Amino acid sequence: MRHQRKSSMRLQSRWKTYLSLTLKRFEVYDSGATRHVSPYHRFVSYCKLRPHQPITVADGRTFLAVGEGNVAVDNTNGHGTTRAKLESVLHAADIAYALISIRRADDAGYSTVFENGECRIFSRATSTTIGRIRLLARLYQVRRRAART
Repeated sequence: MRHQRKSSMRLQSRWKTYLSLTLKRFEVYDSGATRHVSPYHRFVSYCKLRPHQPITVADGRTFLAVGEGNVAVDNTNGHGTTRAKLESVLHAADIAYALISIRRADDAGYSTVFENGECRIFSRATSTTIGRIRLLARLYQVRRRAART
């Protein structure tokens, strides 16, 4: 059991290293998430430290949130880009990618339509599409490439 855990931890570490080297940000839009969560501290503005709060994800693993703040997210909307501000985003450094909560988006006045391999997010107040998120590898996700140096 101990060997299996070490092997799993090494695999998670390799995956996290791969993501950090090849992708600036990797965001999954999740209808089951109750909070927005991000491992990307440098993108969280007005981050305030908080007592470590455990976050349990769908597969049963637990991560510790160490801060909370706001994150600006740029999404393609079919004819350009729209910036949305996510509030009260938990910062958990050990989680592999950001989770964007569809439930929190609903609470903030946005609606979603899932069809044809796409999650479309629009403002109920203005009926404006603010995001079109493609279905990739069974997840609605956005991969943001790292800038070339």
